Amino acid sequence: MPLDQTFTALHSIHDYFGICISQGGDVNRDGINDLLVGACQDQDIGVGNGYIAGYFGGDGYIDNTPDFVAYGESYADAFGTEINVNPGDMNGDGYFDIAVSAPYNDAGGYGAGRVYVYGELTTLTDDPIALAYNGNRHLIHEPNTEKLHFVYTREGQVIYQYSTNGGTNWTSSTDIGTGKLPAITLNSGNLPSVTWTDDIGGLWYRRQTAPGVWGETYHLYNPWGIFQPKLNAPPSITITPHTAGDSVHILCTLHNPANGPINRVAVYSFHITDPMNGSFAEIEGGAGPYAGAIRYNPSIAKNTIDNSLHAVWQRADTICYATRQIGEQWQNWGPQFQQWGLHSAHPFVECYGDMVYVVWEHKETLVAPEEVWKGWRQLALEDFSWENLSRTPNTPSHYPVNASGIFTVFMDTPIPPINGPEIYYKVNPEDEPYNISQTISGSYYSQSVARITGSRAYLYTAWLDGDASPYEIRFKKLQYIPITLPAYLTSKNGYETPSPYLVQRDSFITSWLVPVDIGYQTITYQFPLEPGYRYRIKVIAYQDSSGEWREWVKIDGRLKHLLKYNAYEPETLEFWIPPAYYQDGKIEVVFDRISGNFATAGPIEIYQYEYEEGETGGPMAQEGYPINSSAVSIFPNPFSHRLGIQLQMQIGTMIDIKIYDVAGRLVKQFDDLTNHQFTIVWDGCDDNGRIVPSGIYFVAVANRDTKETVCQKVIKVE
Repeated sequence: MPLDQTFTALHSIHDYFGICISQGGDVNRDGINDLLVGACQDQDIGVGNGYIAGYFGGDGYIDNTPDFVAYGESYADAFGTEINVNPGDMNGDGYFDIAVSAPYNDAGGYGAGRVYVYGELTTLTDDPIALAYNGNRHLIHEPNTEKLHFVYTREGQVIYQYSTNGGTNWTSSTDIGTGKLPAITLNSGNLPSVTWTDDIGGLWYRRQTAPGVWGETYHLYNPWGIFQPKLNAPPSITITPHTAGDSVHILCTLHNPANGPINRVAVYSFHITDPMNGSFAEIEGGAGPYAGAIRYNPSIAKNTIDNSLHAVWQRADTICYATRQIGEQWQNWGPQFQQWGLHSAHPFVECYGDMVYVVWEHKETLVAPEEVWKGWRQLALEDFSWENLSRTPNTPSHYPVNASGIFTVFMDTPIPPINGPEIYYKVNPEDEPYNISQTISGSYYSQSVARITGSRAYLYTAWLDGDASPYEIRFKKLQYIPITLPAYLTSKNGYETPSPYLVQRDSFITSWLVPVDIGYQTITYQFPLEPGYRYRIKVIAYQDSSGEWREWVKIDGRLKHLLKYNAYEPETLEFWIPPAYYQDGKIEVVFDRISGNFATAGPIEIYQYEYEEGETGGPMAQEGYPINSSAVSIFPNPFSHRLGIQLQMQIGTMIDIKIYDVAGRLVKQFDDLTNHQFTIVWDGCDDNGRIVPSGIYFVAVANRDTKETVCQKVIKVE
């Protein structure tokens, strides 16, 4: 038999490429059988992670460059040992699914193994801007669940899909309208609303009236005349709740070169049940000699603390910002980022707690590659701060989005360039960019949302993949074990301008190492907390006097914790707030002096978490003992052979200690620790007695009762 064609491993000589191959199967649903090849020992992403490479069939010859690659999740999984393209229609979408084995995956215990079933491995589209751009959100998630809502375009149609399990499986696609450049949001009942534009610059809207039931399609704006301004960029949408019903707000930029010309930034707002009775509110712009520069690339977000609206857009090559409070007119702040907001494009705005985040592309010079910059401001403050986040001066960074204040996701080109741009995320500017997409072809237009729970954060990302039609829409879920998360609410105490959460203080001291509010007997604050989430509070007390001072930290007069602090030694107290205390949407925090000259309150931070799947949020859930920042000591760090983990807890506290590698894989755990003061020694071995390699590890100390977790980074060296 003559040899027709050969296929070669992608990476190392130890790939075991060809350990298994698919027996036919139409992966991309084009009516032609495709080829899947396993390489269970690949070491490119991690030692022994493994991968499968997919080659789409064609007329006669199959291109030996893979059309897609899927990698194993973690070290030594041996993903791709077996492939079955005909396990049956397991998700009920009318198509056969694909099963891939990873016999040594540790998720269910050391070496327990895992099988991955892909219901729809990729979604295909003919539209190169199916997920464009970044200001108009295509992906959104329901709080306290892994339910995701997703919109894109294909063959001139706006397509909606839905996942109940974090993107593992998706419903079949639903055609909800004709047009392009859609955006999606959720109403107060977690039902999706979608807006989009069309080839003539009109504005459209449609929403679900009940789960899975799509209502009427509304043509909100029709630029029928030659002199009518037309949408020149994707619309962006958000919804604010109200006792009389939700209000929908769609931010648009409009342009018409005729009659003057006309350039506008405007918001079309309406009651959710009466879309055709809405109206445009102009933020800036004009006609004729007052038209100014062309505006485009709008993005809008709602702040859940006060229901204020926040908008950004591009005025020529300058990033601009505006806000609107409930019942008031829009306030145009204009450019906010000095020279770093010039020579800029594609802004994206997000609100998280009492913070507003803006990310955008910026060029240091007209010929320099774009970099991603990130700005932020607290609601109570007028000024933004900002910094260069991507820090990739030799490669262009494009289309950034932000997720829950922690992740910034963007498109960049690896060095050396291989097959086009990839999708990356960063948390901190000093971090190395993490390659999310890891595909052979170019990756574009990332859309991301995040979910933060008490133990970790999850990042969900969709993007467009491919350099020619048909393009693939890819999706990936990542888990991240953070050392620190952004606070949801922050009270910056000790300054002349009081915190917006302050109710009563007697004075303040700014000159101390830690600025503090003071009260001769008490200091009182009130914080808005949305029911349905978990909250952890962190308070700091400090004094520059002498001896030991003591005070109670009281929550709603029902829960109190003792705080003891010596001179020049900041003391931190952290604990979970029982949900019963904020069912009315707020809590009162009181610092009550026991001993010392007066009560002090340094900065107060409150962190918001979603419940894990299956977790309950009963009225007294998470009412356990707090973990002080000083209660966990780890030494030495870095370490080579032995790591000491010392804990000082209140008697009766049940503690679990888990150690993860940098990929998030559990390598060692110590469970059911109950003594109130003890030291655990980790010998640098995993749960199977194997010595772990040198590198970065995370030690997570968890309170069994409250699920509160303190996480510290350690470095193992040879």
